[in-house]
Amino acid sequence: MSKQSQKDHQGELISAYLQKKAQDFINDSYYKLDNNICTLRLQNKNLRQENTCLTKYKTIADTKIQSLSVRLARAKQNKQKQISKIRAAIHRAKQIQPAQFQHAVDQLFKVDNKEYNARFVKLATDISNIGQTFIHATVECTKAFYQFLTGEMPQQWITPSTLA
Repeated sequence: MSKQSQKDHQGELISAYLQKKAQDFINDSYYKLDNNICTLRLQNKNLRQENTCLTKYKTIADTKIQSLSVRLARAKQNKQKQISKIRAAIHRAKQIQPAQFQHAVDQLFKVDNKEYNARFVKLATDISNIGQTFIHATVECTKAFYQFLTGEMPQQWITPSTLA
């Protein structure tokens, strides 16, 4: 057994348990092979490299997250813009009055009461050319189409001689 180093208990013997604890502490602390200065410097260098590498990966991940966040925000903004456009179109569609529709249909067929729109005449000619349809049948077909759109019979209508 060894002696304690405290002044008031100087010369007294310490217990075997405390001696073993002290010896284990010394063996674990001072006599380890890993605790020499070269090994500690190498460990420090490796940890710094690992820290640098992890910092780099974190920076890359943060950049990707920021980029994706911006893309997500833009996508949400574009989605809201498209929804807004659709809602505006629906709102405008509800505002069309029957008189406005009637006027638009009349402009498609006639320039004025005596003269027909050139696009309408071309459409009637194209209809007559499909499947060898007679010109008289084409006139009746366009008349029925006009009546369907407007809900009224036309007072004057295109004649077969106009298409011929």
